[in-house]
Amino acid sequence: MDDPRDFLAVARLFITPGAKIPATALGYRTAISRSYYALYNVVCEVLDRAEIEILQRYKGHDLAKQVLMFCNDEIAKAVGHDLKSLQQQRWSADYDMKDKTIGSERTAIACVKQATEAIENLDTADFDALKQHLKQWVQAHPGNGLKNKT
Repeated sequence: MDDPRDFLAVARLFITPGAKIPATALGYRTAISRSYYALYNVVCEVLDRAEIEILQRYKGHDLAKQVLMFCNDEIAKAVGHDLKSLQQQRWSADYDMKDKTIGSERTAIACVKQATEAIENLDTADFDALKQHLKQWVQAHPGNGLKNKT
């Protein structure tokens, strides 16, 4: 199985001076997109480990943000807001070619840093407490597109 954290390694290639990939606006946009997907897929791993199933895969991005932002766990809330912010940046990076600020080195570096820190926060969190808070929120909000497996 691939490690979603490897998306960050790819993102870093696009922002590292002296890398074999030339620095371009499209490269910076790619770094932003990969940063978002690194965090999103790590969040999906966390939900899976917490035995929470996303019932509607096509709504997975919104459901992941929702459970994180509204459960009773401060780390999860912060990561949920990071996920939301990076998703907005990713959307602009992939679809708004007129937005010149999104294709900047500064924005790409900030997004890679934000994703890296959010993943580190999840990786170092008290998983049992996080799991409990996530599962409590899912149980308290039936019909939200998420389901506790156990």
